[in-house]
Amino acid sequence: MASTTFLSNAVITVTGSGAPVEISAQGSTCAITAGRHSLTSTAFGDTGDRYTPGLNFWNCSIELYLDYGSGSTEATLYDLLSNGSFSMTVHPVSGVEAATNPYWILENGFLESFTPINSTTGELAMVTFSASGGDWSRDIVD
Repeated sequence: MASTTFLSNAVITVTGSGAPVEISAQGSTCAITAGRHSLTSTAFGDTGDRYTPGLNFWNCSIELYLDYGSGSTEATLYDLLSNGSFSMTVHPVSGVEAATNPYWILENGFLESFTPINSTTGELAMVTFSASGGDWSRDIVD
């Protein structure tokens, strides 16, 4: 069986109230979970649980190094939180959309909260934020 080696280097771009901001340079981890809620459709006479697909869901959890000031991680996340909804594009590596580099796109996402100050003596300050809700799609055609 053929195998490929993939070095992760996700490209993450968010758009709140202003121009798109690429936050990849501050990123350490990125994980997307996409799926559909299961709705129970079990009826009388069934001998086991039955389910039907419900609404799509999306969650993207990203860990970033914290910095402060104009255009910083903290300022960008604050903008996303303040704006109410935002868009995000995440893909595995830099380059155009392709089967080997799918773009995962979120529109009308929601940032419930983030930790703007997260300090431990002797360590680089990090913040984890999760984007959820909205409408997501996967694009492989440029």
